[in-house]
Amino acid sequence: MKFFIIFCLTCALAIPYSLAQTPGWSDEQTDAWNYIEQSWEDAQAENGKWPKNYLHENALAWGPSKIHPQSRDQILKWQRYSDEQRDIVMYELYPLAIAVAGDTAVVNYALQVVGENAQQERGTSYEGVIDVLTKVEGEWKFLSTNGFELTGSAH
Repeated sequence: MKFFIIFCLTCALAIPYSLAQTPGWSDEQTDAWNYIEQSWEDAQAENGKWPKNYLHENALAWGPSKIHPQSRDQILKWQRYSDEQRDIVMYELYPLAIAVAGDTAVVNYALQVVGENAQQERGTSYEGVIDVLTKVEGEWKFLSTNGFELTGSAH
């Protein structure tokens, strides 16, 4: 219950801020956010685009289920394993802040995911995410993605 209350308070504070910020986004901020959203659409669709087509060659990832930052090759390996073990049933993204400087964007958002494991058990997780994007030949690529739990997860 404590975790649910913390999550509700986080959303109550974050959502009005994100909704207030969104209309004032620059074209670059909007472009970066659209890239994040498309990556999640491709991840859920399991069409083979995520993460292979989205990662910069020097990409790093670190999050609550990783003991250390992972390289691009490790991200790809563990994503294949994760795809076999868990499906994304539904998700919702809450943009919080986006900073763009030249060919680099830092995107902060909250995330709620309902997943289903191989035994068809469902669980919901809540994370904060900080993604660093860089442009390669005019297209955004993930240079870094870092996630952290906002509350406990039910698996």
